[in-house]
Amino acid sequence: MYELEPESQVIYVAFTEEFLNSNIKEWKENKELATKSFYLLFVCLAGFIVSFVYLVLVIGRKSFKDQELHLHSGDKLYNDINIVIFISLLSLWIILVDNLFENINKVIIPITIPIAILGFILLLSLVKHFKNGTFFTHTFIFKMVSKVIRFVGDVYKSGSVGVKTVLIVIGYPLLVAVTFFMFPVTLGIAAWFAFKRVKRFTAIQEGVERIKDGDILHIIDVDGKGEFAKLASNINSITDGLKKAVNSELKSERLKTELITNVSHDIRTPLTSIITYVDLLKTERDPAKVEQYIEVLDQKSKRLKILTDDLFDAAKASSGSIPVQLEQIDIISLISQGLGEVNDKIEDLGLAFKFNHPKDKVYITADGKLLWRSIENVLSNIFKYALNGSRVYIDIEDAGNEILLTFKNISAYELNISADELMERFKRGDESRTSSGSGLGLSIAKSLIEIQKGKFIIQVDGDLFKTMISLPKYSE
Repeated sequence: MYELEPESQVIYVAFTEEFLNSNIKEWKENKELATKSFYLLFVCLAGFIVSFVYLVLVIGRKSFKDQELHLHSGDKLYNDINIVIFISLLSLWIILVDNLFENINKVIIPITIPIAILGFILLLSLVKHFKNGTFFTHTFIFKMVSKVIRFVGDVYKSGSVGVKTVLIVIGYPLLVAVTFFMFPVTLGIAAWFAFKRVKRFTAIQEGVERIKDGDILHIIDVDGKGEFAKLASNINSITDGLKKAVNSELKSERLKTELITNVSHDIRTPLTSIITYVDLLKTERDPAKVEQYIEVLDQKSKRLKILTDDLFDAAKASSGSIPVQLEQIDIISLISQGLGEVNDKIEDLGLAFKFNHPKDKVYITADGKLLWRSIENVLSNIFKYALNGSRVYIDIEDAGNEILLTFKNISAYELNISADELMERFKRGDESRTSSGSGLGLSIAKSLIEIQKGKFIIQVDGDLFKTMISLPKYSE
């Protein structure tokens, strides 16, 4: 083979003018065609981009002002399956173009159109889910993982400690097997999880020790959820119950002491007078004084009888041993008739009763005798403690399923004790205990109303004394 020497030899190549003109003409024609094709491609690409952006903006909405995104039946396809189909279609199209490029007009274009249409439908469906915020949640993998997590969570929450232990024993090796390349991470998570559980258990153990030693005010603080948090909450509930029981017991003991003191005082006073005047009668010979002593004895014995009767009624009412016959009662007629019976007492004290009630009849479900006994005790309390010449308001209101009966009066005594204390037995509005009452009236009234399935509440606002009785409305 002959080799040329570049330093000493030169080769000349010559073309005819006709050949050069022909190639120059062909190059100019190709350039013009390429320029037109480039412009056409640019216009088509710009139009495609504008159209695609418009579709992305309006897809899933009927107008630009429509705030709701509308999904159709085709959008139910999971997004991860959608992506797999889209990538498969794109790969199939690339393979077809590569193999059938020579028949681009006959084969490629007819295949490209349906693939492009299906691909754009899938792509716009993904856009819908992205705008709807369900791009990741609406995937087959997410659904399956969520169901598994939910199933395990439900079993863990509803199962016993043994079931949870089995789940941990079985689940942790499986987790290590699946994530063997992340074994240090899973081991660290397991250690952290165990540390948290041990810490909570220790807090509960220490708290129980303190409560056992008598510190019932101690609260076990265990954050989070789960068995330990639930156990701590239950223990705290037990301590709350203990505190309430202790406070109730202390209050009960205080009430027992006050009850014994008040009963002793109220019964001893007339009893002492009776004994004294009986001794005087034994030696007295003056008929006028004997008659005077007998009158005093009559008053004191009646006073003693009232006290013992009230005490007996209070015991029966609080025990619920009184028979109750519930029936339909016209409460307006009952109050009107009762006020008529005590009208003389009202006029003697100069009280002005204001009775406000609905125009139509109001029926309640109650025992007529027990209800009037309760109202009579309330009125008796008003007669004993209301300021002479003041107004007393009685209101009847329809409160849906209940009828509310309210008594309001101004107290003649300074009410320097709470409403709860006034409800206690043998407690009076005048602490000097110079009034004729036994201090059992309100307590008996409350017990009688409650055994009729009602509510009895008193409120004190300055010198304003309010008694509220709620009873069920009569229903056929």
